Amino acid sequence: MLFLIIGITLVVSLFLLFRLPSIYVRGIKILSFMSALIILLASLFLLLDITYNSYFFSKNVEYSCNLFVMSFSLTLNLTTTRLLFFILINFLVYVWILLIWNYDIHFKKWICTFLLIELFLLPILSISSIHFSFHYL
Repeated sequence: MLFLIIGITLVVSLFLLFRLPSIYVRGIKILSFMSALIILLASLFLLLDITYNSYFFSKNVEYSCNLFVMSFSLTLNLTTTRLLFFILINFLVYVWILLIWNYDIHFKKWICTFLLIELFLLPILSISSIHFSFHYL
């Protein structure tokens, strides 16, 4: 569930940032700050699921979709190391937003770049397998 919240927040905030004109700097700042905060808090809530007594933590989530011609299966596997690295990246994006807060020139480009980095690193750190199968008529 938290994977979905993080992904939806990233996609919606990037969509809104691309749609907002660059002259609305205050709205862009508030939107980017709130989306980075939601993503950071959701990743910290993922950290609460870790049992510290176990040697190896792994959280598996599987999504599957069956279409008319094709079936699709996606397995997300989040280990402790991947989760800590993802939290570090979320924290750094949050700090970067605070560091460039006073710069109005190219603020939108910087924020879109930071959120795209975060969006591309989420599947890199969490997807363990993708399966496609085609059904012939």
